[in-house]
Amino acid sequence: MSAAAVIFRRIRRIMDFMRDRGATLPEQAIPEAEVPYSGKWYFRRLIDRDVIRQQGDRCYLDEEMAREYLHSRRMRVLYLLLCLIVIAVIMILKR
Repeated sequence: MSAAAVIFRRIRRIMDFMRDRGATLPEQAIPEAEVPYSGKWYFRRLIDRDVIRQQGDRCYLDEEMAREYLHSRRMRVLYLLLCLIVIAVIMILKR
């Protein structure tokens, strides 16, 4: 499995963990230290993109931003696949 796939699975695990704990509203925020992978760079990226909101040492999942984040990632993968297909077709036609 590629590193990107592993990271994406971990990001999904973070989101699922926060949903399971009910941490989807400011008043339901949980301690950041309890969240899996909270010390990793991709957790910080979720905070930077407002997918995870912080309130002091507590945090919660912003569901709307999480949907937008996942949609954006899916679209980037789709564009990459389309580019690869176009390149493959061009290379086949040049033969």
